[in-house]
Amino acid sequence: MLVQYRRDGRLRLFRQHDHALLAGELAASWTGIGRMPTELPFDLVLAAALHDLAWNELDERPEWDKEARRPFAFHSYPLKPKLAAYRDGLDRLERIHPYAALLGSLHYTSFPEVSKVTALQEAEAERCRKLKDTLQMEPDQEARLARDLSYLKFFDILSILLCLTPPSASTDEQPEWVSTARHPETPDGGHLHVTWWDDDVVHVDPFPFRDSLEVRLPFRELPGDLDGPKALARAWAQASPGYWWLCIRQAPRLA
Repeated sequence: MLVQYRRDGRLRLFRQHDHALLAGELAASWTGIGRMPTELPFDLVLAAALHDLAWNELDERPEWDKEARRPFAFHSYPLKPKLAAYRDGLDRLERIHPYAALLGSLHYTSFPEVSKVTALQEAEAERCRKLKDTLQMEPDQEARLARDLSYLKFFDILSILLCLTPPSASTDEQPEWVSTARHPETPDGGHLHVTWWDDDVVHVDPFPFRDSLEVRLPFRELPGDLDGPKALARAWAQASPGYWWLCIRQAPRLA
């Protein structure tokens, strides 16, 4: 779950899979920031859109962090159930598209907390080896794989950034790395400057997409003064799903 802390004290919760679908939309519209437009291949776009399929069951309802006295967000969620979800999600993704599963496995196993889990690292290394065999990947295709992985990570971060940083969101509760990614670096070494116009419009410069994007993000908004797991479960059940219409535009040019 992505938890956006609102300045009015409320919590806006986005499912991980919905954030991933936004990442997929960004990838599908990408043309780059160079002189020659470059559309990304379908299997990379699919990997971006489905990279958090593993979170579907975990995000059926938020869980309570009794130490922090707030709902768990994706970055604070307990490791053991998260690792089990990663494995199951990659199994499902493998049945959908082997290259998307290969990228997803490389993405998950690069997370700092996961990099220390030997059993998962070994299992996913074996998965990757089998997927490369299935895909009949040659050694000279490793460069493309590394490039696509860097794009997946970029769209993941950009989508999280958009979900968590509109003007009405508090920056105090965000993970530190979100604030450092306010101008994320593209895989080719460029930087996108992300500037909010208002809560529903964000400007990106240089503009790397085919056209302006209008995206719909489902969320549920909960009170910020929840006092335990029962209150969280009750608030989640009572909250009506809402939709955030977000417009991503080119920054206006000064005359």
